Amino acid sequence: MDKKDQQINYLQSLVKLQLFHPVTGIVHMKLYHMLQSYNIKTLLDVGGIGKTSLLGGYQITEANIVDGLDGSNLPYGDNSFDAVVSIATLEHAKNQIDFLKECYRVAKVVSMHWFPLGDIASAVEKLKKEYGYQHPCHIPDVNDLIGTGLEYKVEVFMGCSEHLLLCMTLNPLLKNPEVYRFIIDHINKPYGAIFISEK
Repeated sequence: MDKKDQQINYLQSLVKLQLFHPVTGIVHMKLYHMLQSYNIKTLLDVGGIGKTSLLGGYQITEANIVDGLDGSNLPYGDNSFDAVVSIATLEHAKNQIDFLKECYRVAKVVSMHWFPLGDIASAVEKLKKEYGYQHPCHIPDVNDLIGTGLEYKVEVFMGCSEHLLLCMTLNPLLKNPEVYRFIIDHINKPYGAIFISEK
């Protein structure tokens, strides 16, 4: 068994133990692999609650709102961490532009964030809410990200169909004709994206 298969098996076991939501589990693995292309030792997980550390390999600091930390006003100096990441956090930030700029400020090499993006993602969240799957958030639009003043790229990662099918594993009420019809109608539409800003 090669390293990738071992990591997939490990992630599957974490999902079974309910340590990872199936969506964020896949995103954690994606960001973990993306970070391996950088020379990273220290990592700040903004909004994280320690799950990134389960994948190993980095010295990880958590900046969680539960601990009173605000991603838009981080208590760290410039370039304090090799990398700064967040997963499904930006859509909950009060000021998303300040959040991205602040994460970039404390990063030495790269700032990387996954979040739902755009009108289709908003439609997915509205549909989920109708079936009791609450995720109160403000989903940014691509135009919202321009205000950061940062150089960045956005990589689409996770489609609407993939996201909804994974959510069905947690909420059986989503297994209904309306949701399946939505999946078919939006089969190639993106749900999530990774915002990447390098220094």
